[in-house]
Amino acid sequence: MNSKFYTSFVVDTAGSEPERQFTGIVELRGHGDDPPGADEIGRLLARKLNLEASKVRVLTWSRLH
Repeated sequence: MNSKFYTSFVVDTAGSEPERQFTGIVELRGHGDDPPGADEIGRLLARKLNLEASKVRVLTWSRLH
């Protein structure tokens, strides 16, 4: 079962560039009634964006109904 989450996260950029903030809907497969934690969402986002997990910081997330 797919679950949708409203998510806001920051990506740390290299050097002197400012952080980039993103907000939107993220759809996860196979989570059903067991919602993931912010750390897991951060790791999944980092993997999809080809970044190190330490570069992504989840600010807020909430499940959509």
